[in-house]
Amino acid sequence: MAEGGHAGAPPVRLWVRRVGVYCDEHRKTWLVAAEEEEGMLRARIQRVQVPLGEALRPSQLPPSRLPHMWQLSQAWWC
Repeated sequence: MAEGGHAGAPPVRLWVRRVGVYCDEHRKTWLVAAEEEEGMLRARIQRVQVPLGEALRPSQLPPSRLPHMWQLSQAWWC
């Protein structure tokens, strides 16, 4: 995680705002990059401050293998 060099608390939920940009419950932004290795899809997230702008509706987003909303568990961060 990167936030000006300071690691913050992990988010509980992430909602898609636009392609590759998610927003958490505190309106902090996260960039998400999908990678596929040996048939397994992985998503790498990084806390980066970007202007929120207008959120896109799911129908406005291109097809993606990533979900529109994630709820993360504590085990995910271990």
